[in-house]
Amino acid sequence: MTSCNNGQECLNQPFRVELPYPVIKAQKQNSFYGCLLYEDYAGEGSEFTATASYMHHSIVTASMNEEISCLLRQIGIAEMTHISMLGKLLTTLGCSPKFQTNTDGKQADWNASCLTYNTSLKTILAGLINGEEAAIEQYQDHIKKINDCYVTAVLERIVLDEQLHYSTLKYYYDKYIIC
Repeated sequence: MTSCNNGQECLNQPFRVELPYPVIKAQKQNSFYGCLLYEDYAGEGSEFTATASYMHHSIVTASMNEEISCLLRQIGIAEMTHISMLGKLLTTLGCSPKFQTNTDGKQADWNASCLTYNTSLKTILAGLINGEEAAIEQYQDHIKKINDCYVTAVLERIVLDEQLHYSTLKYYYDKYIIC
């Protein structure tokens, strides 16, 4: 895991678990699995939403707390890796990696209304903690619904990063907000 150097220049490195990611492949094409992954890829609580949120909040927090700003940037970079992995999985499953969801047979494009524009350190961290918790739950739900060991291996590996993000954000919330 890469971390910030207490106020020093933020490295453009992902904040992730130091384990390799599985090879991106699937047993066969499957549009049902693809529909599930669209939620993770570009839904309201998706990796695309998380990336935009982390980058926005990294900018907002830069004048409040350099350490947190750097951390949020690094988590955002990890979320970009997840977007790339999910996009490749969508393609492997026979789906187009469009930034949209397909809920109840209706396609909806991703848009910025998925974001929450918090401005205080407390609400930013609380919102990101809630987002990570929801992402973990969504991935775990999708893992149960997908019967493809290659696809679930990728999702399980992403969950490890999300759990690290969750626990790290909780640590910083306790350090700067609860203290």
